[in-house]
Amino acid sequence: MGYLLRIKLVIIQLLDKLKNGKGEKRRFLSREIKKIGSFVEESVRLIAKAYPYFCNEWQPNNRVATFFWWEFVFFTPFITYLLPTFGIVIQDETVFANWNGSEGGAFMNEVFTREGSNEKWIGLSSKTSIDKRWLDWLEVSKPRIMLSNVLACAVGFWAAGGSTVQQFPVFVATMIGMLMVISGSCMINNWIDQDIDPLMKRTQSRALVTGRLHPRKVMAIGTLLIMLGIGTLILFVNGWSAGLGALGSFLYIVIYSLWLKRVSTWNTVVGGFSGALPPLIGWIAATGTPDMGGWVIFLILFLWQPAHFFALAMVHVEDYAQAKIPMLPAMRGSTETKIQILFFVAFLLLASLLLNIVGAMNGIYVGISLFLGSVYLLLAIAGFFTRSEEKWSRLLFRYSLIYLVGMFIAFITCTQGAS
Repeated sequence: MGYLLRIKLVIIQLLDKLKNGKGEKRRFLSREIKKIGSFVEESVRLIAKAYPYFCNEWQPNNRVATFFWWEFVFFTPFITYLLPTFGIVIQDETVFANWNGSEGGAFMNEVFTREGSNEKWIGLSSKTSIDKRWLDWLEVSKPRIMLSNVLACAVGFWAAGGSTVQQFPVFVATMIGMLMVISGSCMINNWIDQDIDPLMKRTQSRALVTGRLHPRKVMAIGTLLIMLGIGTLILFVNGWSAGLGALGSFLYIVIYSLWLKRVSTWNTVVGGFSGALPPLIGWIAATGTPDMGGWVIFLILFLWQPAHFFALAMVHVEDYAQAKIPMLPAMRGSTETKIQILFFVAFLLLASLLLNIVGAMNGIYVGISLFLGSVYLLLAIAGFFTRSEEKWSRLLFRYSLIYLVGMFIAFITCTQGAS
């Protein structure tokens, strides 16, 4: 049990650091880490017991069976962490009917039966109330961010020439995997932002702020979705796509949400790395390798994001200032923000032309990208002469979306495939 001992030591070190801090959030994290630690220890023992039955009954050489085994390994700590919160208890033995007479059935009855009780922590009992607030769950997954990133991934796939019938199963697997990774990451972002969301008008009504959803449910389900999504990409797509999906989730949750969003005006720029990865992931899913066309689309999406989010931050500058989030307009003023917007839009225009240079797009694409980029650049310059910064920033924000949609259409219709 050396593995369990190492887990305990890490948890003890984290708890010692948290004890030295102050504030309700630190106390909350301390309690949650203690709970997760106990669930991980219990889960490792459960997995160790399950492995012989997996080998005997589920045929580890089978690709799909192996996938579900690893999902079981990854999910078990979070399932055991999550179920008590939902109050999921079953008292009916028929749930194990399909396992009667098998070693697997005996194992499942053993590990999911609470000692000294007839209750089993799996399934749904007739007494369990089903949460019907699916709109709240949709909200915490941030559907606009989720769908726009999945669309970007699909565009990258199609731009790489992945539109053949033979590649359709890979396309579906890529979309499903990315949908789960992105929605799970957004859920954890909501969980992290519980302390600052009540301070901003546009986030005060979120489900976690108002208590319509339990924080532990959101965190656990978000984690499960990320793991399931990465597992789907590993099994049905390729290692590159899975690795970049995991990297994007890490950058968004840890580097952006936990760290830079709260301490630096660089949060928007660095956070752009995670937002620019979906089209590259789609490109690699179609081609199997990260070639120049995919990296240029990544660069275009990376340069597009700062100007887009700086414009949004100018609209909500008072909210960010009240929540003490170091967004550029709130910390350095509108003039500095306009200069940086102009900088990123100018380089975006230049970067968009690279797709033709590397042979990924045809000549028609050059005309489309020049037109869309020139309009964007003129609007960015107009910000220095505007009388109403709010109207200008709203206009720039809306046009940034028009620009992105136009470029996506150009990627699909003008593609010459992977180089």
